[in-house]
Amino acid sequence: MKVTSLNGKLFKEFISGGFENLKVNKDKVNALNVFPVPDGDTGTNMLLTVQSAVKETEQVSEVTLAKICTAVSKGSFMGARGNSGVILSQIFRGIAHELGQHEDANPIQVAQALQTGVETAYKAVMKPVEGTILTVVKECAREALIKAKSTDDVAEILEAALAAGERALAFTPEQLPVLKQAGVVDAGGKGLLVILEGGIKALRGNYEFIAEEMGDDFIAEEPEIKLEDITFLYCTELLISGESIPAEQIQKELDELGDSLLVVGTSEMVKIHIHTNKPGIVLDKSSSYGELHDININNMMDQHLHQQTAIRSKHNSQLIATKQTGVVAIANGPGIIEMLQSMGVDQVVTCGQTMNPSTEDILAAIELVPARKVIILPNNKNIFLAANQAKELCEIKEIEIVPTKNFPQALVAMLVYDDEMELDLLAKEMTERIGTVKAGEVTYAIRDSQFNGLEIKEGEIIGLLNDEICCGDKSVDEVVKKLLEKMVDGESELVTLFYGKNVEEEQANNLMAELKKNYPNQEFETYKGGQQLYFYIIAVE
Repeated sequence: MKVTSLNGKLFKEFISGGFENLKVNKDKVNALNVFPVPDGDTGTNMLLTVQSAVKETEQVSEVTLAKICTAVSKGSFMGARGNSGVILSQIFRGIAHELGQHEDANPIQVAQALQTGVETAYKAVMKPVEGTILTVVKECAREALIKAKSTDDVAEILEAALAAGERALAFTPEQLPVLKQAGVVDAGGKGLLVILEGGIKALRGNYEFIAEEMGDDFIAEEPEIKLEDITFLYCTELLISGESIPAEQIQKELDELGDSLLVVGTSEMVKIHIHTNKPGIVLDKSSSYGELHDININNMMDQHLHQQTAIRSKHNSQLIATKQTGVVAIANGPGIIEMLQSMGVDQVVTCGQTMNPSTEDILAAIELVPARKVIILPNNKNIFLAANQAKELCEIKEIEIVPTKNFPQALVAMLVYDDEMELDLLAKEMTERIGTVKAGEVTYAIRDSQFNGLEIKEGEIIGLLNDEICCGDKSVDEVVKKLLEKMVDGESELVTLFYGKNVEEEQANNLMAELKKNYPNQEFETYKGGQQLYFYIIAVE
C-alpha cells in the first residue's frame, strides 16, 4: 500500500500501530535495561507515554492532521514516564508541531517533521549523550531527508529511516561503555524503532504485531557495578501548572541538585524529570512556580534490586509448585529484604515510602512464587488498593491479603507462617498476629508543619508511632528515646531496631548500649536494615 501523504487518520493509525507493536515487545525492550540507567523499565515507560498519546487521539471528534497532532503532543507530554518517556514525548512534540501546519503532509514534510522532532529532543536535554535514543532518532531523520528526495511514498521514507536507525542502534555499544560491558544495545533507541516499525506496518495496512524473538542483543550480562556507585538515588518526576512558567530559570535552579535533568513544556505546563538525592528540595523549588501534579519519586537502588531478583527468578529452568502457600511482601532496604526472605518470603517487591508499586509489579511477583496459593504483605496502607487489584486480576492462583501497614507487622506475621496450612486459616492467624507489635519509625521533616499539636520544622528529626507523628527533636538518638517512652510498657519483652542506610553501625551500637541501661527488663536486638529515608524502624513486642 503506497502512502503519498499523511493525513489525520493515517497519523492516528501510525501512533496506534506504534503503541500496539511496543505493547507486544515491551518486555524485550525492558530486557535491555542496564544499571546504572535506572529509570525502572524503559519499555514500560515508553509504552505508558505512547499509550497516553493514543488515548488523547481517541478523544478527537474531527480527525484532522492538526487536531491529531495536538492530541499526540499533549497526550505524550502528560503521560511521559522516565527519562526515555520524556525524551520520546519531545520527539513527538517536534514531529507534531511540524506536521500540524499541514492539512496533508507530503513525503518531504514528513521527513522535515522527523528532523524537527530530533531538534526538539536535543534541546530538551541539557547534556545530550550519544549512544542513546537521541543518536538513533538523529540517524533516522538524516536518512529520511535523503530518501524524501527520491520517492513520493511516505512509508518508504520511514522504512529507510528505520533501517538507518537499526544501524545506529547496533553501533550504540561502541558509544556507551556500559552497553558494551552488558552486551546490549540502547533500550530507548530500541523502543523508538519498535514504535516506528509498528507505525509503518499500520500505514501499510498490516495490523499483525508479533513479539520479536529474544536474540543476542537481548541477553544482557550483568555489569560489575556496585549499588553504591549510583550518584543520585531518586528519580523524581512532576508537572507544574501555572502562568508564565520560566522553564529555563527552573532548569538552572535544579541543575545543581542532580543529573538527567529534563524541563520541558509550555509557559502554562512544565514537566520535570531529574535524578537527585534531594527530592524534597526539588518539590519545594518547583512549587514556587505553580501547582504541582503527578508527583513520582522512585528509589532507583530499590528498583535495581527488584530487577536483579526478577532476573534470577527468570533464569530458573522451570517454575514448579514446591509448597502449598507462598508469600509476596513489599519492602525497602537490603537488610530488611534479606530478613523477610530468611523468614520464608518468596518474592519481595522493592519500593520506598514515596514509590508505591503498581498492580502489575505485584502480579509479576505473584507469578514467580512457586506455589498455587499466595499471601500478600503490603506493609503500607497506601499499597492496599494495588494489592487488592492484584488479587482480583490474578486468575492462576488463590490470593489472600494480610493487611500489614509496616515492616514490624510483617515480621510478626511471618512468625506464624506455615506453608502447609490452609490459606484462609493462615491468613487469619497472620492477621491476628500483627496486633501484637508496636511499630515506630524515625525520619526527618521535609517542610514546616503542625501535627497533633506538635510544631514541626523542616529538617527536624521526627518519630512516628503506628504511622502517626508523635515526637520530634534535632537529634536522631533523642527521637528514638522519645519513641520508646511511648512504645515500651510493662508487658513489652523485646525491642528490635533496624538502622537505615544513613546510620553507621557504631552509632547504632552506642545507642543500643544506652537503651539497654534505660530498659533493663527488656531484651534488645539491632540489625542493619539499610532502608532509605528512615534512620530507624523499631519493633516492640
